[in-house]
Amino acid sequence: NKIFPAKTSYSSLKKINNDFETYNPKSKEKNYLKLSTLNKTSANKAILKGNIIHKLFERIINDIRNDVKIEDVRNYLESLVKTGNLLHDIKEKRILTKDDYKLIDNDIDIERISNFITNDFMDKIKVAQNCQAEVTFTTMQKASELYNDSMSESEVILQGIVDLLVRKDENNAFIVDYKTDNVLGKDAEKILIERHKEQLKIYKDAVENYYNLKNVKTYIYSYTLSKPIEVE
Repeated sequence: NKIFPAKTSYSSLKKINNDFETYNPKSKEKNYLKLSTLNKTSANKAILKGNIIHKLFERIINDIRNDVKIEDVRNYLESLVKTGNLLHDIKEKRILTKDDYKLIDNDIDIERISNFITNDFMDKIKVAQNCQAEVTFTTMQKASELYNDSMSESEVILQGIVDLLVRKDENNAFIVDYKTDNVLGKDAEKILIERHKEQLKIYKDAVENYYNLKNVKTYIYSYTLSKPIEVE
C-alpha cells in the first residue's frame, strides 16, 4: 500500500507526485521524506542565489514603500552587506553576508535587480493598502485533491509561504511568487506558467479563504525575464 503524509508543504507535495517511492513497512524510514544530496556546485549556487533574491526583494519592497530612493543599485546593495558589528548591522538592517554579495555582484544580476526596482509593477505595490512578505499559511485539503495516486477523502494539512501578498483595497489583492528559474526563449512564459500554476492555485485558494476575498490575482515574477507574468 502507498503511504501519504497527513501534513505536507507544496515543495514536498511536488516531490511526492513527481517521484513517489513506496513505503517499506519493515523500515522506519519514510522514503518520501528523503532529501537527495546536491553534489553539483552550480545547483547549490542556484539555490543559494534564489534565497538571496527572495530576501533582497523583500527588503527592496519595504524600502520603496517607505520612500527610500534607490538610484545606484550597486551602492544600495553594498549598504546591505553585514559589517561584522552586530549592533551596527541590526541598526542599519543589513541582510547580506559578504558571500551573498559576491554571488550577485556582477553585471547580469545588477541589471536584473535594477529591472525589479524600476518595473511598472512596483508602482502598484508602492500605493497598495497593505503589503506583506513571507506570508505563511496552513489549509486543509482532501488527499485525493493533492496526491496523484490517492483516492482518500481524508483531509491533509497543507502548509506554504506566499512570497508577497498585496492588498490593493478591501476587495482586491494579488499574490506574487518570485521565481529564479533560468528559463529563456519564446516559450519561457508558457513554461513558467505550466510549471508553477498548481502552486499559485493553492496559494490563491488559501488567501481567498483566509481573508474572505473573491478577487485575488496571481503572478510569477521571473527574475531571469525581469517581468511579472499573470497566472490565470
